[in-house]
Amino acid sequence: HAVPASIALIIITTGHTTVYAFLPMHASAGGLGNAAWFFPLMSGCTIACRFVLRRASDQFGRARVLVPALIALALGNIVLAASPTTGSLIVAAALLGTGNSMLYPTLVALVVDRTPVSERGLAIGTLSGAWDVGVFVGAPLIALLVETRGYSAGFLASAFTVLAGLGAFLASERGRRR
Repeated sequence: HAVPASIALIIITTGHTTVYAFLPMHASAGGLGNAAWFFPLMSGCTIACRFVLRRASDQFGRARVLVPALIALALGNIVLAASPTTGSLIVAAALLGTGNSMLYPTLVALVVDRTPVSERGLAIGTLSGAWDVGVFVGAPLIALLVETRGYSAGFLASAFTVLAGLGAFLASERGRRR
């Protein structure tokens, strides 16, 4: 029951480490110096959005919340691919925080909805492990890309993986409806 969501999450998180690993260096290379303030701002957006949107997937449906969350994540990475400015980092932090706030909780709720009670622990563990697999696979690939093509290429690749994960999720939803 967790496999379709887990596959989508592996694809999505393949590029997820780009922000954590390369944003400080990207900002510094862009002349902004230490951009350590970005991470508490992004986390604050995540916390605020989780508080405000905490019942959104229950009210509107899992897919209706997951799709805009993934679009926000992709857009946040696209904004980071440009030459960094204080304003672009603020916008990216808001987009990434918003997307992150709904990504994992909505996928967990989706898996719980679709899994018999006796299998929920395994299903949630599978989904949780998918996050780790995506980061494990993606971190060295993104690092190689950044090393050979630059920071912007890494952030664009991260945006692409989010959109590819969205595509995988939507394909699995279409297959499930049939």
